[in-house]
Amino acid sequence: MLYVVDFAPDARLGGTPHPPGTREYFTCLEGLVEIIVAGQPHDLNAGDVLAFPGNTPHSYHNPIHDTQTKRLRHPNFFQHECYLELPA
Repeated sequence: MLYVVDFAPDARLGGTPHPPGTREYFTCLEGLVEIIVAGQPHDLNAGDVLAFPGNTPHSYHNPIHDTQTKRLRHPNFFQHECYLELPA
């Protein structure tokens, strides 16, 4: 299942923890998004992908005050040159 979400300027969204063993894959489609995983911030620009353990506490933030950000969350990873895999 794929989810596309638009983040309003300066919006924040808390992530829901997933069952152990789940991987979450996040693609920033437009703008900039900050993803905080286990207290560590990760800044993604348009085209960047981040994968992380889905059961780890996480949240999302559009740090730009006047631009909407669009992101895509998808369960299956496809090859991407800006992909960053966080350890489980």
